Amino acid sequence: MDIGKRAERVRAIMTDPVFEELMTEVKSDQVAIFLAPDATEGQIAEARLLIRAMEHLTDRMQRVLHDARMAERKTKKRP
Repeated sequence: MDIGKRAERVRAIMTDPVFEELMTEVKSDQVAIFLAPDATEGQIAEARLLIRAMEHLTDRMQRVLHDARMAERKTKKRP
């Protein structure tokens, strides 16, 4: 897929209110597990992995947007 089109789709997803709300809810749920005094080590480990996976997804999406900006700058500099 063209990097510009990919960035457009990623931007649309990242700015989608439903996506933002779901990401916030899932992260809040996992933080609640960290804070729960009765959470097991397994539950805490799973919550940590899920938060890390969410951060990895967000980082990857940001990288797509960054790469698209860099590609756009390179094409603008060319005559």
